[in-house]
Amino acid sequence: MEEDLKSLENEQVQQFIATIENCSKQGTQLIQEFMRQEFLESSQTQVIKRRVELVQVINNFISNAIKVTPAGGKLP
Repeated sequence: MEEDLKSLENEQVQQFIATIENCSKQGTQLIQEFMRQEFLESSQTQVIKRRVELVQVINNFISNAIKVTPAGGKLP
């Protein structure tokens, strides 16, 4: 392999390096986009989970208020 590299022209080596750099940049961009997408999906899941928890808390609050209020009674 070392022999093959020595036989390459400087211009060819520079082209190979440029190609490797471009591929590396594209790979990095793909990974960053994937990570951003994963973060957004995770964040959306957390928001939905918190909404469900909030609805459960409100339902429990109303249910408990109904249970402890005497018939015909009013909530303050």
